[in-house]
Amino acid sequence: MAAKRNTGCPDSGCLDELSDDCVSLAVENVAELCNAIEQELGQAPTLRGICEVLAYAIACLRDDAISDANPSAVTTLVAKKASRTKVDTRPGSLFAVPAPEGTFFFVVLITRNRFGWAFGVLRHVATSSHYRPTPDSQVLRYPIYSGGRFVANGRWRRVGYVPELLLSFPREPEIYHSKNDSHADECIGPYGSAENAHNELRAVSKKEAEDVGLLSGEYRQGMLEEQFEKFLARRLSESAEEKTQEKGTEKKKCTKK
Repeated sequence: MAAKRNTGCPDSGCLDELSDDCVSLAVENVAELCNAIEQELGQAPTLRGICEVLAYAIACLRDDAISDANPSAVTTLVAKKASRTKVDTRPGSLFAVPAPEGTFFFVVLITRNRFGWAFGVLRHVATSSHYRPTPDSQVLRYPIYSGGRFVANGRWRRVGYVPELLLSFPREPEIYHSKNDSHADECIGPYGSAENAHNELRAVSKKEAEDVGLLSGEYRQGMLEEQFEKFLARRLSESAEEKTQEKGTEKKKCTKK
């Protein structure tokens, strides 16, 4: 997928205008940089340290690489940390995610590991964040990996603790690798492979690859918080339409001619 172009690229919306590929490139390169610094210094970089390296890198860019400033004039980058009371993030914590038109989506935290924060998605949209799901609440089959930034800053509000919901999801959700992206990798199965947090791979069936979106190219190993919200809006809207169609079909079957 090519990156979307936004000629103005306003500060408040530049991230939203970028494609998954562009954002993933940034995340992967910063992660690689942090790993390289840790290997060289024997410890992970501090936030101030990584900002110093990034500022130096920006200053080395060509003059027209940034639209509103000359990169050579950049001497310092400052990262702003969220200052909030620590949020309870035990597995089973339920979060209300802001949705369009003042409604809310609901996700349950399954686990946190090297892939990120694994969330299970409930097929429920409510006008209030005061929602108590039951163990048999309908869910999306495959959990999604995202981050905890919106948990930390309070945008995704913790609204309860429902550990029984964890029974609806795998204890350690896997990520998937597409064969289309790894033709030469013999470790990847013919339809793709799933990987757990312990670096163990297993080949997936054609049906599983179709269900998770590997074959269509829709699957993403992880999403930034903004991307996750857009995914929820799209996917749960599709689920609502499917339910409406199913009810219409059932009604037709019950109607006498």
